[in-house]
Amino acid sequence: MTGSAITYDEVVLAAVRALREGKNITKPLIRERLGNRGSHSTIQKHLDAWRETLSESDLQVLPPSMPPELAPHIEALWNAATSLVETSLDAEWLRANAVVESAEIKVLEAGKEKEQWALYAHDKDLDIAHKNTEIKDLRHQVAKSEERLKIRDLEYQALQGRLDDKERAIANERETMAERINTLETTHRQVRESNETKWQTDRKRLEKEAEAAKARTELEIRRSDQHEIYFLNEVRKARDETQLARERGKENVEQLNQELLITRRREESGSVRLGKIEDKLMVCQQEREAISEKAAASREMLLKKEEEARRLREYLDLEKSKAGSLEASINELLKANELLQKRHNERGSSD
Repeated sequence: MTGSAITYDEVVLAAVRALREGKNITKPLIRERLGNRGSHSTIQKHLDAWRETLSESDLQVLPPSMPPELAPHIEALWNAATSLVETSLDAEWLRANAVVESAEIKVLEAGKEKEQWALYAHDKDLDIAHKNTEIKDLRHQVAKSEERLKIRDLEYQALQGRLDDKERAIANERETMAERINTLETTHRQVRESNETKWQTDRKRLEKEAEAAKARTELEIRRSDQHEIYFLNEVRKARDETQLARERGKENVEQLNQELLITRRREESGSVRLGKIEDKLMVCQQEREAISEKAAASREMLLKKEEEARRLREYLDLEKSKAGSLEASINELLKANELLQKRHNERGSSD
């Protein structure tokens, strides 16, 4: 096995390095420098071709009067110069490779960073979409709250109108009740005064009748027992009429008291209904205030979400700008890499 195939450039490079070290060029030496690759015939073929190019070059450069004895020295000088050029070219090639590798590493890192920024931008886009959805939901909630608030306002206005009507009705009823109470009190007072006057008149009349009856009785007693019985019957009759008048007066007083009690109960019932309506109105006002506070909180949250979304958009635009600048830098590095590769290819073709 002779190993993998060797090239003309590898053989020439090994020969130039051997000359630079001051060693004679031999096939075993060249094969050893090439890592024991290639056959002796192939190495010899490449060496002969190289020497022929050197000989042709010497014939073109050396003057015709140059003695043949100086040709080996000129060849050695030429080989040394060639080795220096090769060394400089190798160093330049290594530096170019290092620059290219560094550029490729930067390109890879920039590509990774670009992917990361793209993922980050995608996440931010999703976040903005989520925030926009939340803002839309908040706006919908605010609209619903405002609609409920309008409904509550209408209900409140309706209740306020009903309450005003109730208050007017209660006020009218109070005035009517007061008038009726005044009328009843006046009637009661007049009836009582009338009854008292009547009682006084009846009493006086009865007393007069009693005195007259007593006189007649005394007269009749003296006359007969029949007259005594008649007198007793008259007295009993007068007493019954007096008792009946008193009972009628009491019934009238009780009737007036009952009407006054019914009037007072109606007024208390109206006050209770008014209190219930006022409590319901207070509850409606509290609900209206709660809905107003909730709507205000929703509006404030909506403003915060919109401000946060605006900041996220500005931040995303800034990150996209940075990504664009980074992509431009990557493109410049790629162009520089292509330029270095092109120069290296040109030097290789010229060599």
